[in-house]
Amino acid sequence: FKEKIELAKLLDRLNVSVIEVGELRSRKIDSLLVKSVAAAVKKAGVALSVGQSVESVEEAWSALKEAKRPRLQVCAPMSPAQMEYFWHKKPAKMLDAVRELIEAARACCPDVEFVAGDAARSERDFLYQAVETAVEAGARTVTLCDEAGLMFPDEFAAFIEDVRAHVPALESVTLGVMISDELSMAASCAAAAVRAGADEIKTASCGGVTRLDEFAAILRGRGDALGVECGLRQ
Repeated sequence: FKEKIELAKLLDRLNVSVIEVGELRSRKIDSLLVKSVAAAVKKAGVALSVGQSVESVEEAWSALKEAKRPRLQVCAPMSPAQMEYFWHKKPAKMLDAVRELIEAARACCPDVEFVAGDAARSERDFLYQAVETAVEAGARTVTLCDEAGLMFPDEFAAFIEDVRAHVPALESVTLGVMISDELSMAASCAAAAVRAGADEIKTASCGGVTRLDEFAAILRGRGDALGVECGLRQ
């Protein structure tokens, strides 16, 4: 518990934009952790994922609302297999759930993120609909996830460009990406995503997805070629 709070403080000192604290599993214990992190973090945003019900949105907001820059995340699977396995929903019902949860989150918090889980393996027409639904419902950030991590950088860039071309509403929000490091190419894919129009990259200090240190090194060394700068402390 104490180590998680200290890690959040260190990330805040590094000048990361947002610190994610997962989802409430145990209402009492996890709520206390989120409240403690929210109080400890002075500059970065603090993001908390809601569950699959409106009640979970209210519980998440109760834990997070004292943060200086709170963000609620609605994470929903987009691939057919994950929709069936994790949420037991067909596409039409999933779109309804996305709209309901984002509207509920937006009623509590002005900063709401829609995380399109397993987006890279989704049926593309459905993904377009889901992203458009999320933006219409009030999401300020949309994150597209490649959880398999099997794309080459040019393939991932083409994926980002395709979704942007088919969902004009993305021009009005922040576009984020999350990339698995299965092939040790997540940092390269993230750089390609920035070139393709991504605004926000989910990173981790302990691997699994794009590593914070690796992507920061790319931005420091070649950020000018991407038209971006890195504000992380060295």
